[in-house]
Amino acid sequence: MKTLLALILIATFPLTNLFVSIASAGEVDARFDGKWIGVEIFPLTTTHNWLLKVPQVTTVIGIAQSGKMLGVLSGFVPGRYSISPKSRGNILIFSGGNNIEGRNVCRLELSADGDTIKESGSVAMPLHEGVRVSTQVYATFHRLSE
Repeated sequence: MKTLLALILIATFPLTNLFVSIASAGEVDARFDGKWIGVEIFPLTTTHNWLLKVPQVTTVIGIAQSGKMLGVLSGFVPGRYSISPKSRGNILIFSGGNNIEGRNVCRLELSADGDTIKESGSVAMPLHEGVRVSTQVYATFHRLSE
C-alpha cells in the first residue's frame, strides 16, 4: 500500500516541478537588469503644505546580477543600495542612503512586459538646513537603451 501511495505521489507531483519551484523561490526576475530612468515624485505631507511645488527628481538606476545589485547612478541620493531578501519575482525591495537622506524602504515592481518599473516607498529628505522629513516616493522608470 505504501509503495502504491508513493507511486501516486510521484506521478501526481513530478520531482522536476518540486525542484523548479524551490530554485525559483526568492529569485528576482532577470529582466530587472539594466539602466532605468524616471522622475521620482516626493509628495510631502499636509504639515508641509506651505511648499508650493512638490519635489521631483530625474533619477537613473542600474540593476545587475539578476536583481542582486542596485545603484542610483544619478538623482536622489546616488549610491549602492541594499536588496531585501523579501524580493522575489517581479518585486524588488531595497533601502539605503547616506545617514542624512535616502530610501527607508522602497519597492520596485516590474511590468508584465518588462518595459517599465513602478516605484513606491518611503524616504527621508531634507526640507532645508537642519530639517529632515519622511515622505513617500513614487516613480515610473523606463529602460534606457545602451
